[in-house]
Amino acid sequence: MKKFAALTLAIALLWCAPALAQHGSTQVWGFRGAGLAGWSEGVDQIAEQARQIPGVTSVRVFPYYETQQVYDEIASTPHGTRVAVYGYSCGANASTLIGTAFAGRRNINEVLGMQPSVWCGGSPNLTRNVGFALNVYAPCWSNFGLGCQQWTGARRLSQVEHIARHLQADTDPFYQQQVLGSISYLAGYQVPCPPEAHRCHGHTLIIHRAPGGGLTHTLIHR
Repeated sequence: MKKFAALTLAIALLWCAPALAQHGSTQVWGFRGAGLAGWSEGVDQIAEQARQIPGVTSVRVFPYYETQQVYDEIASTPHGTRVAVYGYSCGANASTLIGTAFAGRRNINEVLGMQPSVWCGGSPNLTRNVGFALNVYAPCWSNFGLGCQQWTGARRLSQVEHIARHLQADTDPFYQQQVLGSISYLAGYQVPCPPEAHRCHGHTLIIHRAPGGGLTHTLIHR
C-alpha cells in the first residue's frame, strides 16, 4: 500500500494582546502659575518637549484658573485615553483639583506638580482614582510658602524636595525632567500580559493536508 505523504505546515504565532493591540493614546494638560504668562514659560517649554514623546497625541496648556475647561476636555476623551495633568505654582494646585474632581468617575493616570503653593488651595489630599502623583517642591523657608505644599493620597505618590527659586522652578532642568520623565513613562508603558491569559501564550499550529483533501490540525500551546 502506497504510503501517503502528509503535507505539514507549521505556523508559529506569539500572541500577547497588550503588545499587539494599540493602547490608548496619552493626552496631556498643563497649567501655568499665577501672574504674567512670562512667569510660567517653563510650562510651555515642557509642553513643547512633551509633544515630541512617542505616544503623546495632544498637549494643551491653560492658565491655572481654567479648571472647568480642562475638566470638560478630559471628560470628553475616549475610554482608554491616558491622562496626565501637570502644573507649576498655582497651576500645580489646579492639577490636584482635576485629579480629585474625577473621583468615582474615571482614573487620572498622572497628576504632576512643580512647587504647588500653600496659598492657592487645591486638593492636596488626592483621591485613589489618581494613579500616580508627583510633587516636586522646595522648603517653605526658601519661598515663603509659594512652592512648598505637601500632598497625600493617590495610589502612588512621590514627593521630591529640590531647592530652586520659585519664579525659576518651572524652567529648572531638574523640575522639567521630573515631569517629562513621568509623561514619557506613561506614554510608553505596556500593560504586562498575564501568563494565565490564553491569548498571551505562544502557539504552534500544525496543519496536515492529505492527498484526498482532508485536513487535520494540531494546536500546541507554549
